[in-house]
Parts: sequence; C-alpha cells; structure tokens
Amino acid sequence: MTSLAINNLSYTHPDETTPLLNKINYQFQPGTLTLIQGANGAGKSTLLRILAGLLAPLNGSITIDGLPLDQLTNAQRATKVGLLFQDATQQFTMATALEELTFTLQNLEVPWSAIPKRIKAAFPEPLGTWAQKKINQLSGGQQQQLALAISLATDADILLLDEPFANIDLTQRQALLDQLTRLKQQEHKTLILIEHDTSDLANYVDTALQLTTTGHLIQTQAALAKKPTLSFPPRYQEANGPLRWDNLTVAPYGQKLIKNSTFQIPQGTIGLLSGTNGSGKSTLFRVLIQQLKADQGSILWQDHRIPKHFERYVGAGFQHAIDQFVSLTLRDEIKISQQQNPHPTYWQADKLQAALADLQLTPLLDQSLYRLSGGQQKKAQLISLLILELPVLLLDEPFAGLDLASSTQFNRYMQAAVQKTQTSILLISHQRQGLANSIDYELVLHNQHLNLWHPEVQHDSARSI
Repeated sequence: MTSLAINNLSYTHPDETTPLLNKINYQFQPGTLTLIQGANGAGKSTLLRILAGLLAPLNGSITIDGLPLDQLTNAQRATKVGLLFQDATQQFTMATALEELTFTLQNLEVPWSAIPKRIKAAFPEPLGTWAQKKINQLSGGQQQQLALAISLATDADILLLDEPFANIDLTQRQALLDQLTRLKQQEHKTLILIEHDTSDLANYVDTALQLTTTGHLIQTQAALAKKPTLSFPPRYQEANGPLRWDNLTVAPYGQKLIKNSTFQIPQGTIGLLSGTNGSGKSTLFRVLIQQLKADQGSILWQDHRIPKHFERYVGAGFQHAIDQFVSLTLRDEIKISQQQNPHPTYWQADKLQAALADLQLTPLLDQSLYRLSGGQQKKAQLISLLILELPVLLLDEPFAGLDLASSTQFNRYMQAAVQKTQTSILLISHQRQGLANSIDYELVLHNQHLNLWHPEVQHDSARSI
C-alpha cells in the first residue's frame, strides 16, 4: 500500500503575509478514509492541491512512499494521486464524457488495448446512458458523477476528494459511499475527503482531522453530525404569489424533463425543489428566468406576460457562484446590489455590516472574488442576492460548499427575507441538514411530473401539479 506524508509544510498565498497552512506534519494511514473539516477559507482545498502536486508549498514537502512528490514525473504522480476538484467543470477539457475519459487514459499512457475495458468499468449505469452526451448538457450532479468516475478510472493509489457529495442526490450519495468503502477495503486505496455535510459519515470515516483558522492540522474526536430528518412544520397554505407557470412542458435537447406542470409560488414562503440528478430541476430554473425556452405552456407574472427587465423581479442564484459575479471584488459586487435596491426594507447598512462580520467576509471585501475559496465565493454570491430584496429568489444548491455555521446563518437570513420583505424563495438543495425549520413546502420532480408534498400530504399520495 502507498504511504503519504506531509512534512513541516507551510503555504502562504501570493501577496499575503499570514500563512494559510502553518508547519503541518501528518502521516496518512494507507487503506483508510480520512475526513478533513474546517471553516470556509481555512485552506482545505489548497491543501489537497498541494498533495496532488498542483501547488508548491512555501516550505516543507510531500512524500509518497518516502519519495518527494516533486521528484515524480507527471505520469508517475497520476498513478499515485488522483484529485476530484470541488468544481467538477474545472476538470473537463473534452466535449463528451467518453472523449474525456479516453483523453485521460491516453495521458496516463494506458495501452490502447486496455482502454475499452477501463472505459466500460468507469461507466456503469446510469453513467453509461449518457457517455456520448455533451458534458455541458449534463446536470451539475451528473457532471459531479462523471468527474468522480474519471478520477476512479485513473486507478490512483491515493484519492483526494474535494466535496464529492455537494451536488448529488441521496441515492447517488449512498452509492458513492458504498463504492468508497469497497475501494478502501478491497483495493486498499487511501481516501482523503473534504466534506461539510457529515450527516451519514460516522460509519465510514476512520480518522477525522480539523484544519484550524491558524493553519494547523489536528486530529479531532468531535462527533460527526447525525443524519437529519426533514420534518416540515405545518405552515404551508396554498396562496397567491406573483410568479406562476401554466401547463409547462420542458424538453431540452429532445429529452422531455417536465410535462404539463402548473404551479404558483406562494408569496412569503420558502420552498424546496427536490429530485434525482438529471431530473430537470436546474433546467426548470433556467426556464423560469428566461434563459431557456419552454416547449409548451406559459410563465406569468401577476397573471400577465413576463414584464421587461424581469431580472428586477426574479433573482437567480446559479449553482456555481463564480458564474454570478460581474465585479472583481466583493465590495463592488455589493455596491451593484445596493444601487439596484437603494431603499432597502431590511438590509440596511447596520444589518449588512453585521452579516458580513458574522460570515467572516469583512476582511475579504477588497480581495478578488476569484481568489476566494469555494465556500467564501458561495457566501459572497448569496449575500449579494439577498440584499436585492427581490420579490422572488430561485437558489440552485445555495448550501453547497458552506460550513455548518454559514449554512445556519443563511437559513436565518432567508427566514428574515420572508418575514420582513415577503420574498418568495424556491431553492434546489440536496443538502437538507438544518432545513427542517425553514421549509414550508416541497416540490418533488419525478418522472417528468412535479408533485407537491407538505406535512399534511404523504409522499405516496402527493398531489401532482
């Protein structure tokens, strides 16, 4: 089994003086699963990039089987260490899933005769059904599954997984956990995992580490969170709201995802849109904000046609926060939001300053948004959207990449938006931890139909809409 060691490692971002990683020493046990936790911006993803050889440490070294990582060739390194990026889209260079995997295996100098077998092993169902699809036509969850399948196909001895569960549904999450268990127990792979949602990891993790805000890596005995149960309080009532869709059918790229759906988003509520990866949740959001045209039906605003400047009424939080930004710094991003909402009802200056401090964003106001961690970018995205105080907000995976404290804060901010400004929020989230006290109703997208579920309606008798 392959050994991996961190030796007196330190790292400081360029143009900064405070070390992000500070004199870390650690020996990973081969054939185990190690969980690394820490606050957003603590340096977890940076540490994985150093372990993969993509970043050079300021001081110290990484050794694999006693050999310095920087002395291995790229091909040797790839057979030893595989990295799954936090943002799966950063991992792709080719047009289709099949081309991407073939390209990866060729770069690893896998013999041509062995490539078909490796491809077949990497693409079990449901991956095999969309191996020929364009990657940019896959859902975020499907892209995450694809990136993981390609990482596993490299057959590296050490796998570095940066939030692999962020955008995948519960069924695929369990399948991935089972797969990681097999890799660890049967193939003796060393697995290093970053994950904020630890709700079902207690029986899988061998060692839990904490990366502190001072840059130290320490072993922790902190109990992993228990698996949440989402029990909604009986708050849902059918009510009028400004945004409605009638008899909506959506079939992008010839694949029907939503059929004959009608629903009115209730005013002053928080709803959850759920469903398996690829069922069409993000596609529905794109239709609602006019990025994609419906094949049938209509979208109405206050029972009339969509008005001009629709973005002044309906805001959308994209799955990848970096796609949202129009400025270089968070200060400028917030300034643009404030210009669009010059007379806020709730998000006045004192409330905003307190929120920025609570979210640990104040020191980052003048830093480039593109140098922030994934979690910090997500916080910047959400706060910039909330202070717009729009009548409707559609949020696609708003908690992906957030630590538990930040998720809890944003739950509070969403509830305040509903109570103080009567905003209607509909969110897509596979991470249900902490949502029980926030959600008023759930829309389940299954087999092309949206079903309304709330406390007074059981799942097996949920009403189709």
